[in-house]
Amino acid sequence: KSDAPFVLEEMNYELHRGTIHALVGGNGSGKSTLLYLLAGVLRPQRGNVVREPEFKVSLLTQNPRAVFARDTLFDDLMEHRTLGGYDEKRVHSIAESLGIRHLLDRHPYDLSGGEMQKGALAKVLLLNPDVLLLDEPVKGLDALNKHEIGELIRGLRNEGMTILVVTHDLEFSASIADECSLIFDGRIVAKDETSSFFRDNAFYTTDIFRMTRGIVNPVTTMKEWATMLVIDSEECRHDLG
Repeated sequence: KSDAPFVLEEMNYELHRGTIHALVGGNGSGKSTLLYLLAGVLRPQRGNVVREPEFKVSLLTQNPRAVFARDTLFDDLMEHRTLGGYDEKRVHSIAESLGIRHLLDRHPYDLSGGEMQKGALAKVLLLNPDVLLLDEPVKGLDALNKHEIGELIRGLRNEGMTILVVTHDLEFSASIADECSLIFDGRIVAKDETSSFFRDNAFYTTDIFRMTRGIVNPVTTMKEWATMLVIDSEECRHDLG
């Protein structure tokens, strides 16, 4: 409606090439609207979305089941071969890199949550996007599948892809993102390098930071915590020696 309030206000948001961005915020804050604007699914009523010329943008929504319509995962992955300009060899290569090649003959709906998410990701990657937009990519997944999806996302970043992850999972954001932003009531109210973002945020921060704050040098991820323990252990052995 023309008299409806704007979902996003005073929005100035940039994605830097070859990095992972995490966007966090509460329900109704405007996360998905921003994602769909960047994907071109929605058009802004005012303002502009500026992209690099010839950049391809792909969006994976938070419901991976929605991308499947064939009897086998292989048939689904081959669905857009003309549009994407790929062949069976490329499908097998992508499936191998995601660890799902052995599932190609299975019906997508028979896959586990993690397997289905990887299958949906494979379908998007076959289109060879420059920018990948992910809406809640680890929602409902266990710790192992979260770790595997995180490793896949980091691998894509290392290959030069630009990735935006919208998620409620703060621990996941802290473990994969180069930069994090907080959206509140349609505005970006905080944006910083990931470690600084979670250290400086009293509410949107990780459990491990809350646990270690004020006790030891604060850390924002379990990986940082494990690294600090190893360093302390080595220093202790050195002192004893």
